Amino acid sequence: MTEFHVVPSHLEDLATAQEAAAGEMATARTKANEDRGMFLYEHGLVCAATYVAYTEMENARNNAAELTRQVSLALAANLNKAAEEYRKADAAIAENLDKQMLPR
Repeated sequence: MTEFHVVPSHLEDLATAQEAAAGEMATARTKANEDRGMFLYEHGLVCAATYVAYTEMENARNNAAELTRQVSLALAANLNKAAEEYRKADAAIAENLDKQMLPR
């Protein structure tokens, strides 16, 4: 049977990566929205149908990006909570063991 090891600092590193990913999602949404405004300006009304399709696609993309951002932030919070709980459990077990040890 394989031993299970939890390293709280690794969980915190993973949480930091998830927080960074959430930030990237917000940046990507902003950039995409800037591009949409230029489409109609640069191509004119001749591309109105394409603009409508592009707008619908961007709305779907924005919704997906927001959901992904929310999931990343929730995962980061859960990872940080898990790291905290493992540290508390380790401290409680260490305290319990210290009480059981006989002095030298």
